[in-house]
Amino acid sequence: MTGNDSDAWPIADLYEDGGPLTVHEDGFAAYARRWCTPASGLTEEAMQFMHWRKYDHLMGQGLNPSTGLPRAI
Repeated sequence: MTGNDSDAWPIADLYEDGGPLTVHEDGFAAYARRWCTPASGLTEEAMQFMHWRKYDHLMGQGLNPSTGLPRAI
């Protein structure tokens, strides 16, 4: 937490595959908006919103849902 404005506090996330900690400096509202806005094709975001069934299917196939590559075990 930095500063008095909680809307401007940076957001940090760590993905379950042990990837690096990512810090988003533009606050929670912008972070949530990016997660909930569909994107076409590959993006620089680590992961976009995904239906839980698609997520589970990719995990069951041994793939990292955020990259489509084999998961590090």
